Amino acid sequence: MTQYTQNPYGSDVMEPQQRLSMSALFAMILGIVSLVACCVPVVNLGMAGVVILLAIVGLVSISRSEGRLRGTGMAITGLVLGGLVLLLGGVWTYGAMKFGEVVVPYGEVFKAAEKRDVDLAKKIVVGSGADALTPRVLGEFHDEYSSQVGEFRGIETSVSKMFIGWMSMGGKYDAQIKQLPQDFLQGAMPIIVHFDNGDGVMWMKIDVNSRGTAPGQGYIFGQPLDIALLVEGGSKPVFLLNGRDGSGGGTGGTAPSPKPAPTEAPTAPASSEAPATP
Repeated sequence: MTQYTQNPYGSDVMEPQQRLSMSALFAMILGIVSLVACCVPVVNLGMAGVVILLAIVGLVSISRSEGRLRGTGMAITGLVLGGLVLLLGGVWTYGAMKFGEVVVPYGEVFKAAEKRDVDLAKKIVVGSGADALTPRVLGEFHDEYSSQVGEFRGIETSVSKMFIGWMSMGGKYDAQIKQLPQDFLQGAMPIIVHFDNGDGVMWMKIDVNSRGTAPGQGYIFGQPLDIALLVEGGSKPVFLLNGRDGSGGGTGGTAPSPKPAPTEAPTAPASSEAPATP
């Protein structure tokens, strides 16, 4: 039943009491909630659409209520939040769709190791590390990781699953991460890799000035100088080169011992006496 308030000027005319627009209220509440879901592809766009619709309905209802409804500020807040989530969600969803194209090329190194394909590996690994690649090096890398987690299945292409993997990385791989050289930790983001018997995390020592080319794709993070694989249950990282490129500590191996500088043969002191004449 409509409630009325008494006219303050003493007139017998009663004015209706203002009610809050439920559309405006829900637009603001869902707008705040949608900010949390902004990083969930597709869902964020759907929630943004609902928020914007509720905000518009609320504004129209308030404008036609002849003062009986209030909540214009809430409706405007919901409209702004909905537009913001629509913009951010669109960018995030597009990025999530392209994420697979960004990370998949890096998985080619495991295919190269499995096939001992040096030419394929050199399309991925650059710098002095490429010169160190041989069928034997690739075979040793393959044999070491496959003995622990099996054969390579693929790279994780889902942003949300990749994020979950990063969140759980500390407990599973903490001891191995501590063994990584600093230049690995400063390179590209770690990539979750799937194998027959478990998962692993791929870390790369990146040449940031490089931009390789895969079929229709590019190495957006730069191409690796070396690769380290952290496997579940492992005690140490599995390196592709392990110092074979001559960089030593940069790849987790021991640096080649420098050759000692050649020493000059001692020279006999010059005699101050002149040779005797016969």
